[in-house]
Amino acid sequence: FSMLIIIVYFLQRSGRVENEITLEHYQDMGKFLFGLGVVFWAYIGFSQFMLIWYANIPEETTWWIARTQGPWRTFTWLLFIGHFCIPFVVLITKHTKRHRIVIAGIAVYMLVMHALDMYWLVMPLIPDALHHATSLQALGNEIESDPAMVGFTPHLMDVTCLLGLLGLLVAGTAYQLRRCSLIPVRDPRLSESLAFENM
Repeated sequence: FSMLIIIVYFLQRSGRVENEITLEHYQDMGKFLFGLGVVFWAYIGFSQFMLIWYANIPEETTWWIARTQGPWRTFTWLLFIGHFCIPFVVLITKHTKRHRIVIAGIAVYMLVMHALDMYWLVMPLIPDALHHATSLQALGNEIESDPAMVGFTPHLMDVTCLLGLLGLLVAGTAYQLRRCSLIPVRDPRLSESLAFENM
């Protein structure tokens, strides 16, 4: 829903669908973003954590244990506060959802948080010792002295891959939007949806 809000916002800024999409529609898109992008995300994350904690199976718990130590701990708290707490407080009121610039900014913020969430989920656990060792012997000594140290090193390639995929998505979307009508032709319920109002 974040991407939908951003696309609609930029379409309206370019002079398209100005009358067809109203503040009522923005409020509804904001509701979907709040419900699925914030609350449902927190529900799924907590459910996963609770089930793994309750089962206490070593193969499953190692991933979570590593995400609560070293540099991952800060990253985990950043996700909790940045992907749940802040958007929850901001999106709970209808006023932020009815302001085009604000909801578009929140949508961009939520996309960044989602990218960080995916990074947190898929990055492998790399011993911190691997980053600081100058030789194989030094690596062995560091691992023996503290085998629990886990961490990650963000790389420029992580950001460029994300920007490249985002560029492909934007280019593909822009190409498709130029080829087709943005308003459904001969839709019998179009007038009803244009006159939509939130309670």
